[in-house]
Amino acid sequence: MEKLYPKIKSQLKLEALTELKRTSSVIALRADKTEVDDILTAQQNSGKWLLENRNGNLFSLPIAIDERGETYCLPLHHSLISGLTGSGKSAPLTSIITQLLPFWETGLVKFYGIDPKNSDLKAFGATTIFDDFTSDENQAIELIHKVYEILQERIKKSRIDREAKDLNRSLKPSKANPVIMLMIDELLALLLTFKQIGNAGKKPFMELNAILAKGRSIGVYVVAATQGNDKDLFGQMRGNFGNVIVLRQDSRYFNDLFLGESAVERGFDATAIPLSNAANGYKYAGIGFVKQEAGEPLRVRFPHNTDADIFALTEPYWREQPMSLDNLLNDDSDLFTLI
Repeated sequence: MEKLYPKIKSQLKLEALTELKRTSSVIALRADKTEVDDILTAQQNSGKWLLENRNGNLFSLPIAIDERGETYCLPLHHSLISGLTGSGKSAPLTSIITQLLPFWETGLVKFYGIDPKNSDLKAFGATTIFDDFTSDENQAIELIHKVYEILQERIKKSRIDREAKDLNRSLKPSKANPVIMLMIDELLALLLTFKQIGNAGKKPFMELNAILAKGRSIGVYVVAATQGNDKDLFGQMRGNFGNVIVLRQDSRYFNDLFLGESAVERGFDATAIPLSNAANGYKYAGIGFVKQEAGEPLRVRFPHNTDADIFALTEPYWREQPMSLDNLLNDDSDLFTLI
């Protein structure tokens, strides 16, 4: 039925077709021939929404609302976030960390971070939340190798438990074996660096590919964000991202690359999301599409975490005494620029 929605909308010349209810035998749809208010444009949640909607499930993270105003939960998997400057690319990154934080506090999750431009992950990198964090290219290679060694060690220790009839095909998180989250901002910039340094870049590229290919079953995950896209550089890496989050794009090619063939014709067009900037109050920032497990995209909006939201979230975990909140919000260095 979902695949028929665009055709129904086109044949009936509708402005909107909204799913209101779904059961095992019934789908209720609302059809509008006149323009309706877009809930995602009208409703911009703050970081407080994330704290109010935690569900205690490590494998299903409430990080956005969909077009019906319902909570969208991201399955725990390798996740790729793609969006232009001003699209709100930092919002999914911050939302994922926020919802995993309670599990980090109990020792069930460990964070590692790479941010070549020292921007969207910078606030978290200054805290004890990240076991290791860097914006340095050489240190990034070492950090990837560290996570790769964790991967290899877990593969070696993975054993079949005959008595319990357990094949150990998925990790049961514990303090001894926590979920490992490798958070990477500006993935394309990192891959370009690997390419530019020649032979020295082949090893981290191979190790990152191995983490993506083998990590999920043993609890090692990559969450990566990128402004730019390069099909050749991503290569086979792209296919290992189970979750794809597509914010505003400037290319129909990359829109369809991530959301599926002819996504625009099926009504899923990230190039049609308007530009967000200070002049319009970032009205459309955080609006985009997620690709659901069934394969069809879903339009969602991620909460906007203000500087104050981030500061309140990270303040208990700062390694050094941070600036006062008043000074932070008035600082010209834009330490916490999120969009």
